[in-house]
Amino acid sequence: MIEIETSSGQEAIITPCLRILFEWRTDHWKHEMISCGTCGSIPRLWSIEGGHALDDPARVSGPIYQQIDVRRDPRGVARALLVGQAGPHHFSAAFEVHEKPDGIELDVDVADRCPVPVEALAATYLIEASTAELRHSDGSATLAWHNPDSRLVFEAEPPSRIAASEASMGTIRLQALAAIDPSTRTHRLRYRWRWAFKPSRPIWDHTA
Repeated sequence: MIEIETSSGQEAIITPCLRILFEWRTDHWKHEMISCGTCGSIPRLWSIEGGHALDDPARVSGPIYQQIDVRRDPRGVARALLVGQAGPHHFSAAFEVHEKPDGIELDVDVADRCPVPVEALAATYLIEASTAELRHSDGSATLAWHNPDSRLVFEAEPPSRIAASEASMGTIRLQALAAIDPSTRTHRLRYRWRWAFKPSRPIWDHTA
């Protein structure tokens, strides 16, 4: 069962394997994924937001959110709704967490409404993965590490795409990049994180 935990400056969506933590940092919400330890562990993974001034207002490296509402719907799906503003950009996003028979999915749908032209819209993450094996294509990035029973997959819904690069020693930068349509003033970015287990090891069986 997915649970929701609220405390001062924090909102958490908790699954049997992962905690998706939203934390207030000075003037915006950021988020990270933390393994709960019952299904193995994953490297630390956290979001990178753009500065409020936005050095280049036409290029967004990470949406900024100042408001959040976290709840679970009657189907048991946990959803975090976020909104925020930076310069001319008005951001909104829905984060949905689903339990699957073979893993956990975090689906993200971002909208950026901006009255001025936008050249780039991205969601950026850093992951501590010095020992990880990375396989990357435009559509997804898959990370495998010392845990042989699981894979962490970062996927974009076309026409969005994925970019991966080494940020520093032991750290990988992953980005979901929107396909920008210059004819519109609302841009969408859809991506997901999947912590996928081997089919023989369902998430509710912690004895395997």
